[in-house]
Amino acid sequence: MPELKVFAYSEELRKLFQRKSSGLSMTEDDIRRQSALAVTAEDVVQLDQGLNPDVLVCLYVSAEVTRTRIQADVMGRPLPTALESDMHTHLQPRLSLSTVS
Repeated sequence: MPELKVFAYSEELRKLFQRKSSGLSMTEDDIRRQSALAVTAEDVVQLDQGLNPDVLVCLYVSAEVTRTRIQADVMGRPLPTALESDMHTHLQPRLSLSTVS
């Protein structure tokens, strides 16, 4: 049986950012606020190739729960509209599936 590797993608992105930026680190809040500025498409490709998963398990909650959690603890994130939250909830697992295919 192959080895099971469990990882959080955002944590792996932070590690990659730290390696490529000579030790600078990003917190979870930094990733949420600045990921588009700090993480490039090439970084994502490099990370995906390095992880090379056979299977991805994407755990998620309803769009309403996501908005409620963000309202309770912003952590640098803008509050998405109901439509944006719903779209993210439905798109996230589909993107995960297309990555492995």
